[in-house]
Amino acid sequence: MATRFNLYCLPHAGGNKYAYKPFVDAAPAFIKVIPLEYPGRGERVQEKPMTDVVELARLILSEIKSELYVPYAIYGHSMGTLVGYLLAREIRRAGYASPKFLFFTGSEGPATRKNEKIRHLLPENELIEELKSLGGVSDEVLNEPDIMGFFLPIIRADFHAVETYQHVEGANFDIPINVAIGTEEKVTAEEAKSWQRETKVPIELMQFHGNHFFIFDHTERIMKLITEKLLE
Repeated sequence: MATRFNLYCLPHAGGNKYAYKPFVDAAPAFIKVIPLEYPGRGERVQEKPMTDVVELARLILSEIKSELYVPYAIYGHSMGTLVGYLLAREIRRAGYASPKFLFFTGSEGPATRKNEKIRHLLPENELIEELKSLGGVSDEVLNEPDIMGFFLPIIRADFHAVETYQHVEGANFDIPINVAIGTEEKVTAEEAKSWQRETKVPIELMQFHGNHFFIFDHTERIMKLITEKLLE
């Protein structure tokens, strides 16, 4: 019988834990997918969104630390890669058992992050255009003023958290990292390879057809990959 694993999943900017329902559905029985919720959305809509990604990682650790005795891995997409990386650092700092694997999609490594646009300060119309270019949000939602009135403060807070992050070099992990990007997104393969700076173990890089939100077109393949790695 395969060892039971918890897979903690960190959402992208503006996302909530329900984005990972396809992962929950595709996971084999021995992997318990645990989508995590950031303050300000979903089940935590009454809380204020956080604008400090380090503090967000510390908050998440406080919420999951009692379960870290169960073998586990961390998955993050886009903003979730930075949160997941910082979460792993906080876990190490606090002396808890390390994740067996880190699965990161849609982002370059934290040491080489580039913020070509300060999106959290964009005027509303320009911010909406930026969201259109990224994909992942339907035109129906983007064109609905009431929904956007609720959503824009959340996405601004998330962009603020990511865009104001100042990387501090630390000791490398002894954890394997699997990185995947879309063939049609802005992150290049060379940029994605910069995750190697964060671990002593050789990283693995994969590319999937699609834009920044390719993960939702390849959920079953990604879960198959995760399953194979956790069985090694």
